Parts: sequence; structure tokens; C-alpha cells
Amino acid sequence: MGSHVSHYMNNDNDLEKLYDKLEEIHGESIEKKSADAFHTFQQKRMDVEVITDSENNLLRVSLTFGPHHYVVVGLVGDKVNVLKGETHHGTMYEAASVGSEWESQQPRSDNSEGKTFDELPAGHQKVNFSTAPDDLTLYYLRPGEE
Repeated sequence: MGSHVSHYMNNDNDLEKLYDKLEEIHGESIEKKSADAFHTFQQKRMDVEVITDSENNLLRVSLTFGPHHYVVVGLVGDKVNVLKGETHHGTMYEAASVGSEWESQQPRSDNSEGKTFDELPAGHQKVNFSTAPDDLTLYYLRPGEE
């Protein structure tokens, strides 16, 4: 089923065909079943993103898990910092020396002077490892629709 879903996912004219096909496979309550599938997917979601420079030196690692939690480890200046949070709220910790307690730092927002991770250099590379949703969840997550 995966091959025909990806065909429909990128062609707005064929979304109705996809809806009909999914309804045929999964039954008439496709919206409820797709919402349930999305909720189940979010409960077991684990995504890892590794960012390196052009020479493959590690710059930042991000872990996103569950419906809206995340942990990011990266550099602020020459010190390792950890950002942990949920949705749009988080706390930055400096974790640069052995034996020190992590000290809470305010992450920078658009209106603050707090810390933020170093800007990524030109030529940086990203590698993503993600949990893969099933076709019904992909239907629910179809682009361009709320």
C-alpha cells in the first residue's frame, strides 16, 4: 500500500482517490480512524537529528519524542548546552564541566537576551532517524490541510 500512498500524497488532484481507497481498506469512519492512528503514532514517536559540519564533526543532536517533547545538545560558544522542553517552551542548561550541576539558563526568544545555540555553518549536514508512520497516519498528516 505504501507505494500508491506516496503517489497520492504529492498530488492534490488525487487526494479524493486516496480517501476513497483508504475508506475501502479501513472502513467508513476514516476520519476517526486516521485521528486515532495519528494519536497512536505520536505516543511512540522518537526522532533523532544529527547535525555535523562539512568535515563530519558533530555540532548538534536533537531528540524529539512523544507528542511534543524534545532534548537538544549543542554548543553555545565553546560550551556544551542542553535544551529540554515541550512544544514551544524549554529550559537551557549549561553542561560543560565534570562535576558541575547543570545551571538553568533562559533560552533566547525573539524578545530576550538569553542563550541560543551557535549558528550552523555553511555546508552543514543533517541526518535524521525517525519513526515511520503507517499509511493511515500519513493520510491524516497530508500536507496543506489542517
